[in-house]
Amino acid sequence: MQTQIEEFSDFIKYESQFGLRVVLKDLIEINRLYFRKRYIQNIIHFADKEKFRFTFFVRSFDIEKKVGLLKKLKKSGHEIASHGHTHVLYENKSHNWLYKELNKSKRVFQKYNFQIKGFRSPFLSENKYLSDVLEKLEFNYVSNKFFNINENNNNNNKLISDFISWPSDWHGLIVNKMSINEIILEWKNNPGTINLHPWIFFKYYYNIKELIGEQKDLRIISNLNKKKYKITFDLY
Repeated sequence: MQTQIEEFSDFIKYESQFGLRVVLKDLIEINRLYFRKRYIQNIIHFADKEKFRFTFFVRSFDIEKKVGLLKKLKKSGHEIASHGHTHVLYENKSHNWLYKELNKSKRVFQKYNFQIKGFRSPFLSENKYLSDVLEKLEFNYVSNKFFNINENNNNNNKLISDFISWPSDWHGLIVNKMSINEIILEWKNNPGTINLHPWIFFKYYYNIKELIGEQKDLRIISNLNKKKYKITFDLY
């Protein structure tokens, strides 16, 4: 329970930066959403039908509740990657704290025979020690930012300045109305990573807000796949 309280505290701090008002009712429903398998089942069905392969960034805390689902994802050819052990902001954490946190996450996955190579920070939060810790723990990549991977550019790791996350569902509190087609046109020459939360595959988020309809989301992913975008999910 303490872990959940800490995560909600960071969630409130993060969302409040954008002027969002988070209430207890929202937090209760958000917590329930993380564990609804029907969202993931919709993703699996769609991926199998279209022969898509996704990356799922998974929190290792209470992984025993998700082992069956994760093994099913792995068997279907999807990648399981780390989203940390707990879901807290990293900005002010020490090198020692980060090392223990990510080492624990990796070892928990190994206990259940998942060899983890990829990582994404909770809230995409950054820390000056993060790269060093990930290198020491032998992670192959971190998916926090977009990189310019133009083969004609000698500096293949040059960060591009823009960043997008689509759909911008903000945990169901608001919905970005921007057209995905407009985003694709803007980014047609800049390959990147598309971040999606599992619950966008279900039409309604409790009674608070209506998210983008399920079928529309599936068409969005189909179009992104044709354009060779890598599609990833955070699975708490």
